[in-house]
Amino acid sequence: MKLKTKLLEYRKLNGLASEIIFSNEENEKYKQLVQQGKKLPEGVYRKVENNADYFYTVADDYNELTHEEALELIAHMQLEKLSTIKSCCVFFTVLAIVGIVIGAISFIYVRSTLGL
Repeated sequence: MKLKTKLLEYRKLNGLASEIIFSNEENEKYKQLVQQGKKLPEGVYRKVENNADYFYTVADDYNELTHEEALELIAHMQLEKLSTIKSCCVFFTVLAIVGIVIGAISFIYVRSTLGL
């Protein structure tokens, strides 16, 4: 069960699933279940934020897609992440080259100043 919950968390993180918060009446019903020490029904999750206790279910938007659409979506997400990685690599490469050029200019300046 923990693996399924973790998978749903990853889907929520990547926008493939969304939380649906229960109404106040349903929240009270689930709070009573928790206080009585009973287990929550399958698909009902508890979250505590800022001292507020609420319950929600997850709408798995991933299941609305066909297998091919899901693969395409994942490919686009991977491409987006790779683009970010590429941009970071370019930034640090340019930064390194600028550092080498400044170092070389400094070396030449110091060498000419000392008359070597």
